[in-house]
Amino acid sequence: MWSCSARRRGSARGFTLMEMVVATIVLFIGGVAALSCMGLATRATGSARDYQTAAILAQDRLAQMGLSASDLTAGEEEGTFGDEHPGFAWRQSIEATDVGGLFRVTLTVSWPVGSRRRSVDFVTYLRGGVSP
Repeated sequence: MWSCSARRRGSARGFTLMEMVVATIVLFIGGVAALSCMGLATRATGSARDYQTAAILAQDRLAQMGLSASDLTAGEEEGTFGDEHPGFAWRQSIEATDVGGLFRVTLTVSWPVGSRRRSVDFVTYLRGGVSP
């Protein structure tokens, strides 16, 4: 009887310590990779939100310029979007073209990201001297 119980213990299967260590390491690497991907996705979402905000603000600024197209003159201006959009600023450059009364408008919207500033340019053409 003694020998039977010894045989059962020896034939019983389970995980060895080495298998548990390897499984733990694989699980740890997978967890770190998953957390890294979540952080990257969060940053990408924030960046996309900032670019979308910049596009909407540029559209609003260009629409305002279109309403007062009769007052367009070549030159540069800059400003901010106020307290509603802190950190977002604009710079516009208006250049006359070879076509009479047509202006090339370049609007740059910038915003802070950490210690740097990101910016995006929007270019359009507006006809000046014409009432909407």
